[in-house]
Amino acid sequence: MSHVVLADANIDPQKNQLDFDSWKQLGATITEAACQTEDDLIATCRNARVIIYFGNDLPFTRRVLLELKECVLIQRIAVGFDSVDIDTASRLGIMVANCAGYCDEEVANHALALLLACHQQLGRHHHTVTAGRWQIDNERITPRLSEQVLGIVGLGRIGSTLARRAGPLVRSILVCDPYITNARAQSVGSELVDLETLLKKSDLISLHCPLTKETRHLIDEQALKLMKPSASLVNTARGPVIDLDALRYALESGHLRSAGLDVLSVEPPPQPLPELLFLPNVIATPHCAASSPSAKAARWRIGNESIASVLAGKRPATLVNPQVKPRMEQ
Repeated sequence: MSHVVLADANIDPQKNQLDFDSWKQLGATITEAACQTEDDLIATCRNARVIIYFGNDLPFTRRVLLELKECVLIQRIAVGFDSVDIDTASRLGIMVANCAGYCDEEVANHALALLLACHQQLGRHHHTVTAGRWQIDNERITPRLSEQVLGIVGLGRIGSTLARRAGPLVRSILVCDPYITNARAQSVGSELVDLETLLKKSDLISLHCPLTKETRHLIDEQALKLMKPSASLVNTARGPVIDLDALRYALESGHLRSAGLDVLSVEPPPQPLPELLFLPNVIATPHCAASSPSAKAARWRIGNESIASVLAGKRPATLVNPQVKPRMEQ
């Protein structure tokens, strides 16, 4: 009999969207827990075949994974999976899956909205009006969008969707992604370049890469120095991809024009709020890019299908470690 553990049952109030009844018909037993630490996970999930989690801070470290002797699947009911040691999971034959694709349209649209808001300097203009000044700063006149170069870091599902939407609006699109081919970039009307070239040539930059050891603080002080002072930076991916201290300095010093942030390094941000969020050239939203009724329904559908597949002895469709040789096939 398969044992399914919902490891952080206290996180999502809509957990009743999980299809427990169907899994029970496939012979599964269900345990709901409120894990927070490595020890919690080991104690609760030691005999689990499938582990489900919502939040992105459960520590599926090497120590934890080595104790999960029966586990064949760790399923995130969202997209990000940076709290899981993917290399160790793969070596142990543990599949890791997410709900990739459930919010491509929503996040791409949100990124485009932030890019347009930054380009049009809506934050600064709003600040000017609410400060009682009905005037245009001639030093900040906005150039034509059709003359601008858009840089997209990470050409996965969401980055590709953004490229298709933004293509008709800008002069050209550059993309940086070490895992795609030139043909893949060209298929969405973009040019594949290295990160340094993208940062130097782009007027608008949108981040769509996962958070990994390689991408943590990918946009740091040195990367920001490569950007044009007239450039705008948008992040709807993961907060720690940007060094926020370095970003604040670049925005305050005038080396970067503006930033649009849907994600932060710490969420929710600590009180009092970081001074970065009060800068007139920053537009921040509360990690809401994926919020739509259709996206929420798709998230549960993909997660339920993934778990049902594994309980039926099949691979899930949204593996984040497709190179894995699953325990159930060994």
